Amino acid sequence: MSPFGVLTGKQGRALASLLAGTTVTEAATEARVSVRTLERWLRDDSFRCALREAQGEALQLVGARLPSLLAGSLDVLKADLESGNARVQTRAALGILTHYSDLASTVDFEGRLDELEKQLEKGGT
Repeated sequence: MSPFGVLTGKQGRALASLLAGTTVTEAATEARVSVRTLERWLRDDSFRCALREAQGEALQLVGARLPSLLAGSLDVLKADLESGNARVQTRAALGILTHYSDLASTVDFEGRLDELEKQLEKGGT
């Protein structure tokens, strides 16, 4: 269920505004409440839970779109590497190395986590 279903209209507007990246002050203005009211909502467990759920849904949507952008992103980096501009080439190379390292660590971590989960399912050590 969407988190907006359990919130008032003003809370839903504030939550949507916060998801859009606004400040607390801007979100309060958008929701037509005081900053103090929004700050109180942000301390409330149900509002924080709704915000976390909505953030999770937004991340899932972004994550679903990322694979379609990867090939184009790699093409841009490849063009940067071949640009002949040393500064651009260096920045592209550092970006590739950094992100490849992050990806390799994530894949390694996920592999080890999968192995641990399999061991737990078997009741092994």
